[in-house]
This record gives sequence, structure tokens and C-alpha cells, in this order.
Amino acid sequence: MKITIQDKAEKAKVSVATVSRVIKIRGAIQKKTKKRVLPVIKEFYHHPNALTREVVGRRTKIYDYWL
Repeated sequence: MKITIQDKAEKAKVSVATVSRVIKIRGAIQKKTKKRVLPVIKEFYHHPNALTREVVGRRTKIYDYWL
């Protein structure tokens, strides 16, 4: 089963946006909230999907070649 950011947020009892901020190290996050989220991230071993990040950010490095 694939663990999603929603699953991590539910386990840490915070919002998906908060988990995202902790992962990206952006925005204002209280220390006590960060202490709740980091163990959950480590437990589920977070590593972002590079292809998804590129597609969402519209910076894809994949090119279509027609032969």
C-alpha cells in the first residue's frame, strides 16, 4: 500500500498543508507541530516522486521523440 501525504497528516493530526510545509521546510511552523510531524515523516520514509514534481511544476525534462 502506498502511503500518501494525507495518511501522514492524519497520523500526525495536522493538515496536509502543514505536512507539506515541514517536508519543504517553508513557511511558519511551530516547534511543537514540527515535532509531531517529523517522526511520522521518518516512520513512513518520505521521498518525493521526481516525475510528479516536474509535471506539477511544469518543468518536465522528459521529451517526446517521434520516429
